[in-house]
Amino acid sequence: LLQVALQIQPDDPEVLSAQARLLLSARGHVEESEEAILAAEQRATVLLHSALELDPTHFPSLKALGAVLQKELRHAEAESIYRNALKLQPNRPCLLWRLGFMLHVIRNDLNAASALFQRALAASPMHLPSMASLALLMHTNGS
Repeated sequence: LLQVALQIQPDDPEVLSAQARLLLSARGHVEESEEAILAAEQRATVLLHSALELDPTHFPSLKALGAVLQKELRHAEAESIYRNALKLQPNRPCLLWRLGFMLHVIRNDLNAASALFQRALAASPMHLPSMASLALLMHTNGS
């Protein structure tokens, strides 16, 4: 169905992003070779970039592209994407946590990571990844 929508509306960021997210969500659910999985991820990345060329503020594409870049260990690019997404939706717990996690693990910027985890919990007090990350950060920091 998304393939048909993509043929009918090839310049619709929502359709491009939905197709990319479908490709990414299928990983691990189907018996595929590593090459097939990599090809799907590359195709998804192209689709996400295309969606963002059409609409640089398309939030679902920013969120998905940040996750792809983070998975590919392209941390500086992922951080930039997450920061752009947070400008659009500054209180999204999942983005606050992802950026905080990167700052904690990759940069060892404990103060910035803690502030992001706390913002995520202020927005959603039961956001478990933020709770766990903040607890780990405090434990390792001796707080």
